[in-house]
Amino acid sequence: ARAVYAYDTNTVALNECVDKLLALFPEDPSLLLSKLGFLRETGRREERLEFLRGVCSRPEADAVFYQQLAAEWMADARQAWPARLALKKALRLQPLGGASLTGLAQLYWTERRFEEALDLYRQVACLEETKAGAASTYFAAANARRQTEAGLAFLERRCQRNGARSPEPFIAWFNALRQAGRGQEALAHLEEALR
Repeated sequence: ARAVYAYDTNTVALNECVDKLLALFPEDPSLLLSKLGFLRETGRREERLEFLRGVCSRPEADAVFYQQLAAEWMADARQAWPARLALKKALRLQPLGGASLTGLAQLYWTERRFEEALDLYRQVACLEETKAGAASTYFAAANARRQTEAGLAFLERRCQRNGARSPEPFIAWFNALRQAGRGQEALAHLEEALR
């Protein structure tokens, strides 16, 4: 029934189905994330916060729920401290969690702790070595801090190291070159890669 309700985009019926399944399987992360998605879709922020606090109070709570709770709190600058605590708890549970590190970097950036944020963005780009998103985020931060050349050199090395495994390192480097105003150089590298 859950798949049919999802297919029909009947969110009320889908939520009722998820609630029934949660009564049977209260610890199932997939069901808990579905419930969170419903609460997010219906715009019930206070209910989302209460739900996430409840899930995170369980000893076996997954890191993803601490990340989600931190994201909710980060929407309000007054809640930076609990957001930081939630992200640090997520990192204790999953020390190499790219999403948690990115969240902490975003928090540091908003607090104007730019060098610490930049270092975390770089760590995430290293952890997610074949993903363009993490590398692009790192480069945007490096570029904003006037460390464009260092950012480009990092992306070039990353591309050389991982380019055979995925096109994304090249895509990130190509886009960074263009953002740095070096479009001709980017096109020359693209032509070379296509040979």
